[in-house]
Amino acid sequence: MKVIITISESALPIARTIQREWMDAGIIRMSDYSFLSEHWKELECVIFVGALGICVRTIAPLLEDKYTDPAVVCVDSTGRYIVPVVSGHIGGANEYSKRIAAILGGEAVITTQSDNLGLWALDTLAKTYGWQTDADHTRMNLFVYQFVEKKPTALLLEIRDEGTDYLERTKPEHVKVFYHLEDIPQDEFELIISVTYRAYPLEAFHKPHLCFYAPVLHLGFGCRRQCCPDGIVGYMYQSMLDRGIHPLALASISSIELKKDEPLWQEFMKQGNSLESHIYSVDDLRPIQVPNPS
Repeated sequence: MKVIITISESALPIARTIQREWMDAGIIRMSDYSFLSEHWKELECVIFVGALGICVRTIAPLLEDKYTDPAVVCVDSTGRYIVPVVSGHIGGANEYSKRIAAILGGEAVITTQSDNLGLWALDTLAKTYGWQTDADHTRMNLFVYQFVEKKPTALLLEIRDEGTDYLERTKPEHVKVFYHLEDIPQDEFELIISVTYRAYPLEAFHKPHLCFYAPVLHLGFGCRRQCCPDGIVGYMYQSMLDRGIHPLALASISSIELKKDEPLWQEFMKQGNSLESHIYSVDDLRPIQVPNPS
């Protein structure tokens, strides 16, 4: 849900111009503050039209963190300047500002360092390319700081997809690409970024390491009839880790029609709710030649 907040009557023409392009955006008056506080967690983008100071004071009590707050954009009363206020990367405020600037013929005032330096936004790469990461918010902020400060960075690419093609094509000068961990002289770098399917032990990296897991693995599923599911999903994930394969690199799980109502299949669906699931009939599988032994 998008909402445009008019701070004064003079802001209405600008608000209506934006709304003509975004029909799903509602217009409310500044006096209706209760709407903003009641619906804050449901909002995708909040666009203030008026003074930046009023915008900041209004949203300050509602802010939690950049990972959950909506994008907030402030447009000055003439429509000349469009400023992303919070959630520039993850919430998309930077992109919203550019789109609003195109609508109004104004200028998006982007202040995030990675954008202005033409660097990757590390905290949005996973979302952009469908990867996963186990880095928490604190560690991610540290990685972002090191990267935008142009600390020497090793980029380890162990899979190939649209995202890794982009990283290779747009590599900054302080980044060097490697394809095998053993080839990285880690003492020469202050940050290592990897895109992989592997589960590395902590001692494999001597420097701060940001790992993205690409969904390139597909798991086939079978079990004894009415098999008790207790602990089995965790055991399978641990077995993958023991073999150097990370469960976050799973893209899908597949089985045959006969197994779709099994308790273990249902447990997999519950715990791996981000995975694609595929059920195949006997007719689907009959034409497939399988080596024996496989």
